[in-house]
Amino acid sequence: MQVILKLFFQKVLTLNFKCAIVNTGGEQMSDVRQVFITREVANKLNITTPYLIRIAKSMNLSDEEFREAGKRNYLFNNTALDKLKQRFNSNK
Repeated sequence: MQVILKLFFQKVLTLNFKCAIVNTGGEQMSDVRQVFITREVANKLNITTPYLIRIAKSMNLSDEEFREAGKRNYLFNNTALDKLKQRFNSNK
């Protein structure tokens, strides 16, 4: 279900009730509850952060799945987390 609101200066804001965050251009943005920092992912996988970064870089994850967010800090989405879980489960 979508609602379109006309704003001042003829800008259109589209609200998609399935997506928590929408900007004025109508593009859907990531739900921040589904984006994780390096430490969170490392804790979920029970590995060290340097090892996580090394493995993630070697997996050639896309920019949508994994990106640098500062010195030795990266952001991961749910897709990247799932791929990393599969990688570590296949090694057991």
